Amino acid sequence: MRFSSNPKASLRQIVSGRYACFCVGSLPFSDAQQAVEFVLARPKIMPFWPELPQRSSSEFMLARTERVAAAEWSGYAADESSGLYALAERLGQGQPLALIKAQLMGPLSFMSYSQGMHGSFADNLEMATAICLKQVLWQRTFLKPYGKALLFVLDEPALKDWDRLDDSEKTLLREAYSYLYVTISDLGGLLGLHSCSGFELEFLEFPIELLSFDLTAHPLEKFFCASAKEVWRDALQRGLVLAPGTFESVGTPPWPESFSKGRAMYDQAVAYLSDLGVGDVNALMSASCGHANAHLSWLEQLYNEFGT
Repeated sequence: MRFSSNPKASLRQIVSGRYACFCVGSLPFSDAQQAVEFVLARPKIMPFWPELPQRSSSEFMLARTERVAAAEWSGYAADESSGLYALAERLGQGQPLALIKAQLMGPLSFMSYSQGMHGSFADNLEMATAICLKQVLWQRTFLKPYGKALLFVLDEPALKDWDRLDDSEKTLLREAYSYLYVTISDLGGLLGLHSCSGFELEFLEFPIELLSFDLTAHPLEKFFCASAKEVWRDALQRGLVLAPGTFESVGTPPWPESFSKGRAMYDQAVAYLSDLGVGDVNALMSASCGHANAHLSWLEQLYNEFGT
């Protein structure tokens, strides 16, 4: 089972001039059709299938991934990924989208949060990486009719504990990401990563084409110090697309003030990156994390401004 052997466009080429917003994955809807319409009605949002944990506990990423680990697993059920099935139904009669973003739990996070991982770091990582690949292959088959390109984003909140890993564990994790990148690229797909509140400059060197991270989690100096310029420059020259989370995921009323604060931080980040002299900066507007518990008024404030 393979993608087309034709040369694929880079994520930067696909995104440039087309999308302005990146959503981590979850939305605060209980109706899957409403969630999908919210996304597709705003063409500047990178299209994605929304996770809806308010609809059912089955939709939580960890619970869904635990089921993938079973030997008899044959794909996501509709009651654990209703947004995925609703997106397919909505797109079934039309032309495929330029890009669809899919998401899955990353290997480090699954082995860190699952209760069923009792082996060594290396053994657990090997199993978790295999579980990731099972999901990539299944999502690829499911989504390929609806998207010309597919971006698979690993959700890795456990990267906040990067500094707790020893050097050998960091090396193994990089190798796991490299394996996924090479395999997905060989199939014609694209790989991204959401590190949530975790961030180290080393993440910019991972074999990925998009990095989503929470810019509000640390002082800006951690991200944009003078000594970091070469690392950022190399990443941008390599074509890395960025999704710095500068907006609150839930939002704090009054919405306009929360919006202005996030926009100011985004502008600071883009100004720093633009000064590196590498041309256009592919930095998508994003919130710090998923929107599972957000008020709809906040999402409308945020995405009506940039998503339409």
